[in-house]
Amino acid sequence: MRIKMRKPFISLIAMAITPFISACQEREVSHPFYLNYREDGVWQLVTCLEKGTSCAVDGLPLPPIYAAGANDTYVTVQNPEGYYYLPRVQHRVTGWDGKPESIVGPIPKTDFEIAQRKLDLPDLSVRP
Repeated sequence: MRIKMRKPFISLIAMAITPFISACQEREVSHPFYLNYREDGVWQLVTCLEKGTSCAVDGLPLPPIYAAGANDTYVTVQNPEGYYYLPRVQHRVTGWDGKPESIVGPIPKTDFEIAQRKLDLPDLSVRP
């Protein structure tokens, strides 16, 4: 009887703390761009005014996000559909003006590598 009581108790504790662990899982790509762990278990790219607060998706590439990168000029992203890049808008703290039409992609890896050389796109160095 004692063993049966422990399993439900441990499961309840795990269920109770999981949202708090998930809520804290965030990777900075380059402010204001972050990879954020969603409750459904996938990572998405968001823009946040401050880390962990006031975040928005605003037409960014769809999750799940496998990797991202950023430099002063561009943000790069990889998801199951392919590779993307988008220009950063330097004068705005939100980073890209929320214009989905400025996102290039999805494109295949070979086209991404060509664009990376031509435009000096950043490596996909941030992974969930």
